Amino acid sequence: MANLLSFERTNINLVDDGLLCAFYDLKAELAYFCSIPTVRPRRDRHADTLAVLDRWFAFEPKRRLETITDLAIGRNGAVKAPLLGSSLLLASEWARCAEFFSADDFQSTEALRAAYRRAAKACHPDGGGSHEEMIALNDTFALLYEAVSSEWVQRELQAADRRGRERDMGPFGIDLSVIKPTKAKPFRAAALLDEAIAKLWLEILVDEWNLDAAVRMVGGFARFPLLLTPRASPLPMERWGLLSIVQKLVERCHALNRPDLCADIVPRLAAEIANSEMDYYNGRLKETLSGVKRAPVLNHPRQRSNAERLSSRPLPAVRTRSGKTALTEAANAPVTASTEIVSFTALPFDPPPGARPPDPSRIPFPRAYGPPSESYTPAQSWEYHQAFYGSGGRDLIDKHKWARAWSIMLTLVTSDVPPAPVLVQLKRLGDMFPDHMAHLAQIGEFLQRMEPGQLRERLSLLRKLDAAVRRGSFPGWDPIRYANGTECLVVGVGSGYVDVVRADPERLKLAIRTGSLLTAEENRRRSGAWTRMHRFLDDQRRKGADAFEEMNRGDDEAVVRIKSAYIDACLALAPEVMEVAGGFQICWSYDRMTAALVRLGCWTEARARLRQLFALPECFFERCSPSDRQTLRKRLDRLERQLDP
Repeated sequence: MANLLSFERTNINLVDDGLLCAFYDLKAELAYFCSIPTVRPRRDRHADTLAVLDRWFAFEPKRRLETITDLAIGRNGAVKAPLLGSSLLLASEWARCAEFFSADDFQSTEALRAAYRRAAKACHPDGGGSHEEMIALNDTFALLYEAVSSEWVQRELQAADRRGRERDMGPFGIDLSVIKPTKAKPFRAAALLDEAIAKLWLEILVDEWNLDAAVRMVGGFARFPLLLTPRASPLPMERWGLLSIVQKLVERCHALNRPDLCADIVPRLAAEIANSEMDYYNGRLKETLSGVKRAPVLNHPRQRSNAERLSSRPLPAVRTRSGKTALTEAANAPVTASTEIVSFTALPFDPPPGARPPDPSRIPFPRAYGPPSESYTPAQSWEYHQAFYGSGGRDLIDKHKWARAWSIMLTLVTSDVPPAPVLVQLKRLGDMFPDHMAHLAQIGEFLQRMEPGQLRERLSLLRKLDAAVRRGSFPGWDPIRYANGTECLVVGVGSGYVDVVRADPERLKLAIRTGSLLTAEENRRRSGAWTRMHRFLDDQRRKGADAFEEMNRGDDEAVVRIKSAYIDACLALAPEVMEVAGGFQICWSYDRMTAALVRLGCWTEARARLRQLFALPECFFERCSPSDRQTLRKRLDRLERQLDP
């Protein structure tokens, strides 16, 4: 009876603080992860697996071993079959759990559902129960069914074995061959199982090129119960299969030109290799430490992002003796061949230690404005980097280059140093990504021509540009204009283009004061034009239901009639809404109409309509893609050649 109460009390604690849920999540996730046979799908699964591992290893080692011993290791030290549940696990959640669910009910999902139906008859309000008991029953059944339904995991493992994976798989999907000699010691078997899971965690971190987290894990391996290892063993790394993993970790640190990350573990690794007689590892270590670097092979987006994060050279601003800010010497250091493909794409500076992580909606833009303070650290944190995974918009590589570019621009704006070295790095970034970074170089040149004392104007301009580019990821068609001095910077919200144009002095003064080249009256007129435009389009949609059916029947004459009426109505309204004429999307209507005219043989009328289109002002083509415009131009050229040979 005492043993029963002890077992019950242990599992009540597990339920209270979430350790039980972490155990079952870990078992299900690792069993599924290890059943994936190919490399690419396993890498795609790394993010979910790392989240489960982080949650599991957040608990104390002693409590982890107690949990594994109770739930996965038998009394004789042998690893159990997948645990299907126990009525005592949820006793603290619902006192009547043991009354309705017995050990026989956990053998299959069918038996568990039958027990649930029997319990529901007694707990339902119509059967004499209460709403509270029915809610507790449903919650209990959901947890138990999740544990019992782990049978599919075993089917996946058996299928993997049939595909040729000859490994002794346990309930976690981990190779348990190291646990076989320790069947008589349950606690030791639990320690070995926990260390096998930790080894898998380290393998995933190294494969992800998340090297700083992997180094911290190797340095903190004392958290794991390695004290149970025989003290006479001179090679703990080799004994636990860590030698090859740590060797790969050191190689990758050197490949990214970051030997400082592994400086603490290299002597330990060299000593263990020297004690062993492994010429292969010894030769590879000497080759790595001698400066011979292998080019990194980055096949996955998260691998590339982690490599960029670690290999980038940050640009911290430091104080000189004269009191002015200057760039560090590391910023102007030459780029080595091994890091050329991933340099100059660092993230912005991390928040101070202990501060809240940045809002993901603000990424990839700087978290705050102003020069980096002394509390900022150049080391890139995993929490800051992780925020990139959940943000939409550009892909991961684009986020890195945008973040790096804005960090450079922030340094240029908020520092009194000569902008030449910053612009050099911005130019290198533009050379690496010429399609997207050219307009940022124009921003740099524009800011460089500003007076050094105009710090407030510089920050105001950068804030406005930040907001304009952030709004560029959403539908929008109006250019936003900002000015300074005798020049004006135009930011297109829809396309993201940036250009420097000339404007009259009065407009520039207005832009410096209000942030826009348009007066209040012009803004009101533009807003009224959009209102009339939307009313017109709503009327066209209400009238177009029957016309849509006619067009879908393939009647070319109906297409010509309907589209001609729409185009004529748009051109009649155009003088009132010329500022927003792109909202008509008139190019698509011309395309449908002229194609139908060509099929009907009305070539002269089709040519006349196309000539009418290309005679319209440029504002009508704002929402017409270049490819559609080129298609219409080619159609007009063919008609010209056929009618006037």
